[in-house]
Formats: sequence, C-alpha cells, structure tokens
Amino acid sequence: MYRYVQDNVATYHPLDQHDVSTYRRAVYHQNARAAHVDILSDFDCPDPAMAAPRRAKSITPVQALSMMNHRFIHEMATSLAAELEKSPQVTTGVELAFLKIYGRPPTEQETQKCTQFVKDLGWQRLALVLFNSNEAIFIR
Repeated sequence: MYRYVQDNVATYHPLDQHDVSTYRRAVYHQNARAAHVDILSDFDCPDPAMAAPRRAKSITPVQALSMMNHRFIHEMATSLAAELEKSPQVTTGVELAFLKIYGRPPTEQETQKCTQFVKDLGWQRLALVLFNSNEAIFIR
C-alpha cells in the first residue's frame, strides 16, 4: 500500500509499516508505476512501468530464501502466531492455522506433529513452516 502525496505531481510512497487494513493477496496488489516491491520481484512480478500481458514463470532459490527470511513473511507469521496463541488448546490452534493457510482441517497425523512442533518451537515457527510449504505456495 502507498501514502499518496500531491505536490506539483502525484507521488506514491510505499508504506514501511503494515497493518490489517493493508493485508491483501498479491493478485489484488495495487502498484504505482514507479514503485518497486522487493518480495514480488523475486516472484517474477513484471515491471509496473510497462504493460505485461503475461508473467514469466520461474522457480529459483531466491524465492525460497525470500519466503524464509523476508521481513513481510515474518510479520505475517508473527501476526498469525499472536492469533493462534489465544486458542484454548494447542490442537484448536493447529486446526485454525490449517484452515487459514490451507483452507482445510489438518489430518490426525498433521495435528499430532504440529502440536509437538508448537510445544518445542512455538507458534511463529509453525506459521513460517506452513507458509513455506508446497501446499501454501503452489495452486493445484
């Protein structure tokens, strides 16, 4: 999202801090023509200053590194973790995480493994793992 400023010309300044009002799926992302969103460029986002009828498709190690290390992904994991920590039981939080990220309930085996994972490493790490899974990244 951007902060719009009009002096002699219209200028869009990318926001450094995000909140719930700015969370959107990338397919709906508004982009100013001269602006550059670093994480989207790792995923073949076309140059917004030029028309692009088709996106390039690639899978590179930089994309995986961005998904594991980018500030935005960590902010989303922290936000989700804060919501999941409010669950009365760990299994309830795991079910909510799967519904939010995958759109389906977890299997019994997934619930057991994720429950132990949360006990060992915490909610934020679970959110990072789920965000970086093939099921969350690739559409089948």
